[in-house]
Amino acid sequence: MLVLDDLVTEADTKLEAIAALEEAGLRVSALIVLLDREQGGSEELARRGYALHSIFTLSGLLYFYLQEGVLGLSKYDEVKAYLEASRTA
Repeated sequence: MLVLDDLVTEADTKLEAIAALEEAGLRVSALIVLLDREQGGSEELARRGYALHSIFTLSGLLYFYLQEGVLGLSKYDEVKAYLEASRTA
């Protein structure tokens, strides 16, 4: 079974959904999300044996918005630093 969702952060709600589906007798093989916020969810799902596929990553969208002039460099740097800090926490 393939699970579809809007985004992944730390994977807590994804793991809850997977548990409910598997308790119902379904086998989850992978997940697809629109946005991976890159805050550990992908790694946690992989650690538990689930593949995650995302359409976008937050860092990819940030870079796009920076290139398009929608996002200023200071805000870009601020959010990138936040993402880096959350990965190492």
